[in-house]
Amino acid sequence: MNAFAQLNSRQAAHLKLIPRTVQQIVLVGTEAAHIGQAFKHLAPNCEQVRFPNMKRFKQHLETNPGVFAEMDAVIWVGQTYQRTDLKTDLECLKTVLSENGVIILEILNPFYFGRLDDKVGAGVSYPEELIKGLFYKAKTYSQGLRTEIQDAGWRIEHIFRDNTGGFGEWLSTRKREHPNLSIILDQLDPVTKSQRFVFLLNEKSVPQLRIQAQVLKPIGGVNDVRITEPLAALSSIPGVLTDIRRVQTVVQGHLNLNKIFLWHRPVLTFEKSLSQIQSLRRAGYLIITEFDDHHSPWPEISQNSFLSFAGVHAVQTTTPALGKMFEKLNSEVAVFPNQLSFLPDRDLSHPSEMCRIFFGALNRQSDWQPILPEINKILSSIKGDFWFDVVMDKDFFDALETKRKSFIPQCGYEDYKSHLLSADISLMPLLDTEFNRMKSDLKLVEAAGHGAVPLASSVVYRQADPKEIFSKFCETPEQYAIGLKDLIEDKSRRLEMQNKGREYVRNSRLISDHVQDRYNWLLGLSERREELDQALSKRLKSILPR
Repeated sequence: MNAFAQLNSRQAAHLKLIPRTVQQIVLVGTEAAHIGQAFKHLAPNCEQVRFPNMKRFKQHLETNPGVFAEMDAVIWVGQTYQRTDLKTDLECLKTVLSENGVIILEILNPFYFGRLDDKVGAGVSYPEELIKGLFYKAKTYSQGLRTEIQDAGWRIEHIFRDNTGGFGEWLSTRKREHPNLSIILDQLDPVTKSQRFVFLLNEKSVPQLRIQAQVLKPIGGVNDVRITEPLAALSSIPGVLTDIRRVQTVVQGHLNLNKIFLWHRPVLTFEKSLSQIQSLRRAGYLIITEFDDHHSPWPEISQNSFLSFAGVHAVQTTTPALGKMFEKLNSEVAVFPNQLSFLPDRDLSHPSEMCRIFFGALNRQSDWQPILPEINKILSSIKGDFWFDVVMDKDFFDALETKRKSFIPQCGYEDYKSHLLSADISLMPLLDTEFNRMKSDLKLVEAAGHGAVPLASSVVYRQADPKEIFSKFCETPEQYAIGLKDLIEDKSRRLEMQNKGREYVRNSRLISDHVQDRYNWLLGLSERREELDQALSKRLKSILPR
């Protein structure tokens, strides 16, 4: 079982609050340690220090003064506090956190409704004074927490209440049993239905970014890689709100927010899209196109004077080649290579006895057709067990001349990755065409991160591994066949390359190591929105039909 599966829903919610940008964190409490273990899959290069409780942490600070400085976050869960103790501990944390450091603090609510029956006893009538007293204490406790946090010099960026459910049913039952207390029981709702309070704290106010992404129907994981996963990482940064939908609504007002409209692979036309662009501009949005392919498969883009790129404030893409192409249409272009969201668990301490070859792609028939005859020729001469795991491409599966194969049709991105995680080799042919040269190296990164050796075209992929440390690159169909045979038969070499690929992704191709660049770019654009809008106005005038 992996570290994510071991988390309960509450711990998983805490995990999402940890900024992906952190480099050093302190984990206080047993549950915090579980959360930290899962976070290592998201940011394996983040240094973690763990303590069983705050008392042990403070003792460590006293005996080792100056040992911690400029920590990025403290994760501190499962606490029950007297208010004065809380203030003292929060003041202590100021000595170890950086200027932009955050605290994720979970405090148990001693006045949670589920504990009320314990105080009164089963089947016993509720004394009116007890109910009034509990409500008053609960309200005072909640307000007191805020006061102590603020008096200790911390800002409350967010408060999350863990409302575990069951309150409505409990309340209805108690009101039937005690109709004379109905009004008082109603007053319990605001505070006592929360089992826990979770505070996200920082010392200073941060810019507020609201990112609304309008996406396509999800196919082959493209939404996940370019939108869902990067925005999940961005939303972990304090001040960033994200919303992903097939159709977005233009939000008026909110002058205190930097509003960003992220358009995923839009094919914009003057007839259908111009009014939406102008509506977004009037509402104060920064408009960004996200596009990660050559535009040629969508002729409407060129037929509408490249409105998809010229008609927005900025463009973000995946490769330098695409960046140069889009810069001819819009000078505000950022290149963010594809990264993995997390590094999955995989045991690569010994080679697989059965070598599994993964092939999973859409619309790649012209790329694999030249190499498959040579691969079929060599299959009977391979010494060693192998199995082809084919995802999505039924024609490729049918053309493989072996019974050692299995097929699943088009599937969700998580299923796709689960097949890749059991693979030892990933077959990735790509013809040298203008369209393909604009592609990203995502499949190589996915393969390496999941522990499969990329057997790939030099086109696009070689730049990630020029010395072939964890990949095997091929120029001809014969090289694909020989490379496949060698990797199947040389188990020790294959295993070494599998581990080197995982190391490459761990050290340089995870979103956590790059999300700060995305945030800085978005924030910088937002601060220049008026300037960018003037430039957009000029471009629109130059391309609008006369």
